[in-house]
Amino acid sequence: MCEYPPAKEARGPYETELRGWIDHCWLLSNDENRSGPSKGLVAVVQRSKKEVRPMMDFREMNAHFEAYTANAAVCAEKLRNWRRMEMNLAMVDLSNGYLQVRLDESLLPYQTVIFNGRRYCLIRLDFGLNVAPLVMRTLLNHVLFLHPKKGTSAHVDDILVNENIVSAREVHSAQYRLSFKAPDNVADGARVLGLLVWCSCPVFSFGVGCFCSVTVVKRNIRHLTEDRPRQIHRTNKGKTSDKRPAENNGGSDQSIGGR
Repeated sequence: MCEYPPAKEARGPYETELRGWIDHCWLLSNDENRSGPSKGLVAVVQRSKKEVRPMMDFREMNAHFEAYTANAAVCAEKLRNWRRMEMNLAMVDLSNGYLQVRLDESLLPYQTVIFNGRRYCLIRLDFGLNVAPLVMRTLLNHVLFLHPKKGTSAHVDDILVNENIVSAREVHSAQYRLSFKAPDNVADGARVLGLLVWCSCPVFSFGVGCFCSVTVVKRNIRHLTEDRPRQIHRTNKGKTSDKRPAENNGGSDQSIGGR
């Protein structure tokens, strides 16, 4: 099966990304007699990062096990834990996180593709697998556990660093054979679980109950509220009213920072 033809506007970035995979030896030439028939690649446009991500077609395999999903409850609990940390925080993100995870050779028959008429085998973890985030989270938590100092907390491929305990540069340059992007200071503006956070007052606070000085923005944040139960409010006249949490149904940036 050849790759699924991407949209015309995505063709250029799609081929550029795959050539980068070949240059990094993540895609290796493959013999069908060794690894079986090739599967198709799907081009996925990630508009939030303005990137085109080639993805393997694991839809049939994914139907047999539950996907790892960071729903509203998981994200809210992680944010509550992170808010208990001190104000001197930085975010460290893996560079091409999934593509840094090497697969065992026995799994390579499931990772064969055709690109520009040639057969290749993807030897790294693919985005299209349902359990890929769980694999990434387990790996990163193990790596951080080996660090002699505490002060770090991870969610999938994002690491929050308390720089009062350990330097983000030290975590960034740790010899774990993992490649990280440059750290972003939370007070200067950084993405935390996909949310853009920055300080809106001279005294930045990220402590418990002190989210008032932080503005959080995300495009289309419906998933943060859709799992919350309806709330019953009692009016001054003794009647009750049934209210649902407000949702952002539009595409514009909406502030969700409390005051």
